[in-house]
Amino acid sequence: MSASFAAAAKPFGGFDFNLRGKTPAEQIYCIDGIGFDGITMWINNAADLAILEACQKAKPDLKLIAALVGPTVNKPESFDREHMRQLASKVATMQGEIWLIIQKPKDQPEKALA
Repeated sequence: MSASFAAAAKPFGGFDFNLRGKTPAEQIYCIDGIGFDGITMWINNAADLAILEACQKAKPDLKLIAALVGPTVNKPESFDREHMRQLASKVATMQGEIWLIIQKPKDQPEKALA
């Protein structure tokens, strides 16, 4: 799970891409009790959404600060409207936000996009 954690006094927190634990429950346990207010994580597909749901099952009062969604410019297939509808419903129940981060094509890193 890739996630960032936000402390109550520091709403953006730090990034931790190597959480201890193999399951979402173990990963949430490793940050529980150290003062973080919630998590921010990439949720680009149904598998990512399932990870969020597993984290919420492990900690029902888990706060989602933001769900990051990163479609690629010039690749409409990278944006799944049905996934966004499901994600919006889930995020609304957690009082979080969705951050849409438009990404440039990885195969054209130097080319300017119009």
